[in-house]
Amino acid sequence: MSTKENIMPLSEKRENQKALLDTTKSISNKENSKHANKPLSKPGLKETKLTHTKLHVQEEKSTHTTLVRKERKEEEEEVLVYIPEQPRRSPSPQSIEQLLEYPANKINIHHRKEVNFLRFEPKTTDTNATRSKVQDLENELKETIKQKEELESKVQAARKQLKQKTQQVQEIDHKMEQMTKIKARIEANKQEISEHQSIYDELVSILEGANEKGLEFDKTLSGYNDQVDDLLNVLSLTKYRIQEFKESHSKAE
Repeated sequence: MSTKENIMPLSEKRENQKALLDTTKSISNKENSKHANKPLSKPGLKETKLTHTKLHVQEEKSTHTTLVRKERKEEEEEVLVYIPEQPRRSPSPQSIEQLLEYPANKINIHHRKEVNFLRFEPKTTDTNATRSKVQDLENELKETIKQKEELESKVQAARKQLKQKTQQVQEIDHKMEQMTKIKARIEANKQEISEHQSIYDELVSILEGANEKGLEFDKTLSGYNDQVDDLLNVLSLTKYRIQEFKESHSKAE
């Protein structure tokens, strides 16, 4: 071939690439149909024959016409293949080869659309209106702070009152306990008094009986005293007579 024949127009080059791609697709489809029609084996490792297909393409280039000649050669060899339990949906080597041979200008990559954040931006407002809103918000904040301080002061006052009331209740409880103890002591004293009253009554009755007996003894004793006095008088009279008798008798001698 001359140098003129080696120079090929761009349109003819594209047609040659398209024809080559079509032949590759047809061969891969035939291979896939062969594998698809085969019955599924049981899962596990199995020794099988793998067919390698080699495609030799010889091009004869000219200025006006393009001739494509195809040769197909099959080779078989024994390999160890793993058959999965469930058929996988992974791409076959033929589809990967097709993707690699596919022209880049026909590949469409769908990119994710970026979010338009501008539509979420707040609308611009008037400066005076914004200032008035800010002032209103500041006033509301000040009022809220003031109310919070008032509530805090009220809470503190309520806590103080609660503390005082709690102390008063504790004092009242202490006094009630003391009153209960005093009432118990009074009841115990009353019981003791009632027991002592019975003893006192017995003593009074005993004293009354003794007093009566004492009065009777006094009467008896006074009677005995009168008798003794009478006897003493008689004795003194007898002594006097004896003395007189002795004196009279001594004179007579």
